[in-house]
Amino acid sequence: MNAESKTPEQQARELVKTYMIILDHIIPTRKAKEAAAAAVKLAIDVTGSKYWYEVLNEIDKVKYK
Repeated sequence: MNAESKTPEQQARELVKTYMIILDHIIPTRKAKEAAAAAVKLAIDVTGSKYWYEVLNEIDKVKYK
């Protein structure tokens, strides 16, 4: 499944979750969200895709219970 087949909200949650695992955090921390946002900004620089702008906007909204 390619990235753009997911909704921006789904992609944002997946990216933050990935960085939570990498940074060894149980809850989404500012650092995990910053890392996910940095990765998305690179995707924006490369593709200029509106999809990635939407993902970037969703990252701050990500919360896990």
